[in-house]
Formats: sequence, structure tokens, C-alpha cells
Amino acid sequence: MAEVTFENEKYIISILKEIEYGSVTITLHAGKIAQIEREEKIRIQTDNPKKG
Repeated sequence: MAEVTFENEKYIISILKEIEYGSVTITLHAGKIAQIEREEKIRIQTDNPKKG
């Protein structure tokens, strides 16, 4: 079972609360968190899409 510190847990939860679209990848080595990656997608909406 992976070892998760309180600080890591708080950090992961804060990332999840901030991201609207995207992903969070947690990499483990020997049952310990070695890396946390955050990938965020930003949706851009246009008011008047041009027709070609």
C-alpha cells in the first residue's frame, strides 16, 4: 500500500479542486509518492464563430 503523507494528500486535493478539465498523475516508487503531474485543459469559447 502506498504511503501518503498529510501534506501530499492536501496538495493532491487542492489540485483536484482547482482543475476543471484535465488530469492528475501520481507516480509511485517503492510505495512512496515520487512525482505528481498536473495537466490542465483550458476551454476557449468564442462569442461569434466565423463560418468559412
